[in-house]
Amino acid sequence: MAAWFRSCVLAMIASTAACKDAPPAASDALDIDAVAADAAIDAVPVDAPKFCDNETRDDTYTPGMVKIGANGYEFKLISSTPAPPQKGNNAWVVQISHPGPVDGATLSVVPFMPDHGHGTAVVAVVTPTTNGTYNLSPVNLFMTGLWSVRINVLDPAAGNAELDHAAFLFCVSS
Repeated sequence: MAAWFRSCVLAMIASTAACKDAPPAASDALDIDAVAADAAIDAVPVDAPKFCDNETRDDTYTPGMVKIGANGYEFKLISSTPAPPQKGNNAWVVQISHPGPVDGATLSVVPFMPDHGHGTAVVAVVTPTTNGTYNLSPVNLFMTGLWSVRINVLDPAAGNAELDHAAFLFCVSS
C-alpha cells in the first residue's frame, strides 16, 4: 500500500492526472530513485558544506608551510597562485634546504589523486632561481578531490636517483 501511495503521489506531482483507485500500471510508473535524487539536490541549502569541508587528510595551506623529507631535506612551499591551490593550473614557488639552500638541484613534481589512483598528464616545468628556490608551473590539479603533490629531489650524477621527497596534500573543489 505504501509503495502504491508513493507512486500515486509522485504521479500527481509529475503530471496533472489524478490517481485511480488501483495502483498505476508498470508503464505509468515514475523512476522513483531519479525523483528522490532530484529532490535531494534541489533541497540543498545555498550555504551547504563544500566538497572539501569534511576532508581530514589534507594540509591547511599557509604560505611558507614546511615538510621535512625522510632524509632531512626541507621543502618549503613559499607560495601558490592561486592560494590556496585550486582546481586547474597552479604556479608554486618552493625552497629546498639541506641544511642550507640547495641550488641547481633536479626536481620532479608528481601530482597524484590517491583516492582515484591517477595523476595528471601535464608535466610541471621546474625553473631554478636563487637561494634554493624553484618555480613549478603548471601544477595541474585538473579535477575536484584530494591531491598529493610529491616533490622529489633527484641526483643527476646517480642516474636521477631520489635523494629525498615530500608531499603536500590539498583538497580542491570545483
